[in-house]
Amino acid sequence: MTDAEYEAERQRLLALSEKWINPLGLGWWDIDLAYARDDYSPPGGTKNGVLAHCDVDWRYGHATITWNMPELLAYPDEKLERAFVHELMHIFLNEMRWTASNDEDSIDHEERVATTLTKAFLWQRDSLDKVVG
Repeated sequence: MTDAEYEAERQRLLALSEKWINPLGLGWWDIDLAYARDDYSPPGGTKNGVLAHCDVDWRYGHATITWNMPELLAYPDEKLERAFVHELMHIFLNEMRWTASNDEDSIDHEERVATTLTKAFLWQRDSLDKVVG
């Protein structure tokens, strides 16, 4: 991957972050985009060719999405946008992974995530209404 290709892909990701993070209600989160230039493998796995990995610490409202930059070269804009939003959804859902073994608290966490998703999509709708209206 050349420096020019790397920078072009980084700019595509930054544009997607501007387009999606706040409208989805994630503006209050601390979301870092990390860029792996070579030989990226997500933590706990050895999958080659993975596009991205989202590491979430829901306790503190922090997430890092690590992008496998060479893989982005093969993704047209529409497919990359879908992948970007997919990674953002992990921010909403990650908290539920931690409660799977604790049935007593699971429903509280599930309700919190459902409420957050509801707000996020309503904010998205309102954002689109402003653009259209």
